[in-house]
Amino acid sequence: MFKLSELLEIPTEAELYETVAGHFNDISAEFYGRANRRLLEELAPKGPVKVLDLACGTGALVLEIARQLPQGQILGVDLSEKMLAQAKKQSASLGLTNARFHQEDIRSFLPNHPPEFDLGLCCFALSYLGVDFVLKGLHQALKPGGQIGITTSSFQSLVEWQQVFIQFFVENQGKFDFQQIPNVPEMPMGHDDLKKKMEAAGFEKVHVVSLIIPLEFENAEEAATFLIASGWLSNQLFAIKDLGLRKFIVEWASEKIEAMHAHEPKITTQVEFLVGWNEGGSRES
Repeated sequence: MFKLSELLEIPTEAELYETVAGHFNDISAEFYGRANRRLLEELAPKGPVKVLDLACGTGALVLEIARQLPQGQILGVDLSEKMLAQAKKQSASLGLTNARFHQEDIRSFLPNHPPEFDLGLCCFALSYLGVDFVLKGLHQALKPGGQIGITTSSFQSLVEWQQVFIQFFVENQGKFDFQQIPNVPEMPMGHDDLKKKMEAAGFEKVHVVSLIIPLEFENAEEAATFLIASGWLSNQLFAIKDLGLRKFIVEWASEKIEAMHAHEPKITTQVEFLVGWNEGGSRES
């Protein structure tokens, strides 16, 4: 579907998402989709509710909710024009009239948004939007008693890859301008951490569950290609503007990963996805 060398030539993260938009549903259906389906099972929205989905991408979650809630109004917001084009195309093919899509940077859309939604969702976007920003912004955008739904990765994911990247910095001190290297992505440490952060934002009766998702690849190049195309590594990787440095880091890390799994038939790893929601009802203002 994609070659790693092609993905590493893309200048910006925005252009990456434009490139993968046509295949993103196929890439993510059994990856992110597992956590998102679990979230919908727990929330079980009903009736003529008004729903907001931040960073909706190609709209898979928006369309599923719109299908389940014909009386609801569902709004998906994303920055990628091509992602939203895919969402609109799919919505039209399904004959849905209660799903809308809006193109805007969420950092400008969410602040000071009036409390008009019954349910606010943000699935796998905390790491680049910021945990506090999303939770506090959704708290404000929800009606009193509104529900929030979150899916996100935790730091208990791809732990061997994290070790490799730390090793890179140790072994290459002084060789590169490390000011280009972005900070550690903002993800919860685990389910207890996400629960505390949701409660600190003002939500009550919060629940968080952990899902361990195993991953298996033929080789490290296939693994890196998937993790970039799916958006898992893209936020941090594409913050590095120097394409040469970006390629070097990925190739260096891939070699280390191959060596770590040299005596195994395949590259195996896992990620931890967190699914968080509240029961609705009264909230602190």
